[in-house]
Amino acid sequence: MRVLCLVACMALLAGPVSADYDFDGNLYRDPPPDDGSTHPAPATPRAQVFNNEADFLSAAGYVTTQDFEAEATVGTCNDGAVPQIVFTDFTASSTPDAMKVLDEECVGNHNTTPGGAKYLSADTDQGGVSAEVTFMFDAPIKTLGLYITDLDTATLQLVILGSSYPIAPHGDGGESYFGIIEDVEFTSVVVQIIQEFDSAYSFDDISYGAGLTPVESATWGGVKALYR
Repeated sequence: MRVLCLVACMALLAGPVSADYDFDGNLYRDPPPDDGSTHPAPATPRAQVFNNEADFLSAAGYVTTQDFEAEATVGTCNDGAVPQIVFTDFTASSTPDAMKVLDEECVGNHNTTPGGAKYLSADTDQGGVSAEVTFMFDAPIKTLGLYITDLDTATLQLVILGSSYPIAPHGDGGESYFGIIEDVEFTSVVVQIIQEFDSAYSFDDISYGAGLTPVESATWGGVKALYR
C-alpha cells in the first residue's frame, strides 16, 4: 500500500502530461485531463489568387492602378532598355537591362488599358535571354493585380512572400491576368521565366493597395509617405 501511495503521489506532483499539437491545433495523441489552459493554433497566412481583373478588383478593396499612360516613353521596340524605372509608388528593375515603357505594339507585347497605348515591357533586346524583373513598392501592400502579355511558349512565375505562382504561356500576343490578396504585407515581387526563355514580355494596369476600404484609404497616403 505504501508503494502504491508513493507512486500515485509522485504522479500528482509531476502535474499533467503536456500534449503535442500540430500546425492546425490538432493533437498528436490523447490530451491530458483538462487543466483550463488553451492551445491556439499558429496563424497561417492564406492568399487568395485571381485570374480575372473584375473578380480581383471587387475583392481587393481600394487600389491604385498604374496604367503607364502618363509616363514618359522609354526605349523602342528594338533597343533602349534600362536597368530600372522609378514610378510614383514602386520601382521596376531587371537583370539584365530590360525595362521599357513602350507606346506601340511590339512583336506581340501590347497595351491592355481601354483606349490607352502605353505599357511596361521587360525586353532584353537579346534573342534567347530572359529578364528577371523585381517590383519594389515604397510602402507595404496586401493586394496586387496586373496583366501580363506575350508569353509565347514559356512559363512565368511570380514570387511573393516566398511562394511561387506560375503563369502558363498564352501564345504570341496573348494576355493573362494575375491577382493576389495576401493576409500579410509585402513590398517586393520577383518575376521570372522558369521554362524555356522569353526575351520580351510585358505588364500593364498594375493595381495595388493595402487591402483597405475607400474610407480606410483616407490615411493610406500618409502611410506611404512614411516609407519614402
